[in-house]
Amino acid sequence: VKMESVHDAIDRDEFNRGVVEKFNSNYDTEGHDELEEVQVTLEEPWSDDIEERLRGWLVEAKENGRAHKASGFVLKRRYRLFTIIVLFWSAVILVVNDSIGCGATERLLFTRLCVNATGVFLNALFSSLNMGYTYRMHFEYESKYFEVAQDIDFILMRDRDYRQAADSFMTEIREVRKKLALAPELAGNKFFGC
Repeated sequence: VKMESVHDAIDRDEFNRGVVEKFNSNYDTEGHDELEEVQVTLEEPWSDDIEERLRGWLVEAKENGRAHKASGFVLKRRYRLFTIIVLFWSAVILVVNDSIGCGATERLLFTRLCVNATGVFLNALFSSLNMGYTYRMHFEYESKYFEVAQDIDFILMRDRDYRQAADSFMTEIREVRKKLALAPELAGNKFFGC
């Protein structure tokens, strides 16, 4: 161990004091306004209330998924039935147009006109209802609700110490639920009430 004299120790202490005073004087006058402020936020801990709300959202997601699945199958059946009707009517139009010539009586020409007009109406109605797109959308939203239910179920089955922060997870689920609010309307009991 190296021994230093009393004079060397006093000189060293004076030097250190001078460096600290110089640093403090520069700190107070230079760049103090340029210091960056760092916000410190606390994460909300998991609680029984949060878990209860998530369980409610889980049940709601499962119910909505089942409802969209059922609506998808209902609209798929209606789509296929309506497709058969339109195809059958197209065959009727073909037969009527071929069997009734241009030189027929006015009554037969009127019948031909009615059959053709009905075919045009059915085709326009089939296009405007857009059941094929709608039933596929229901199945898509069924899978989206299933994913939300899986995410919630996965987070709830883990111990609280190993979960994502409660507030950030709740925010993610809220954002997904906002997007799911754009789901198509569930199929009604009426055939055309899609």
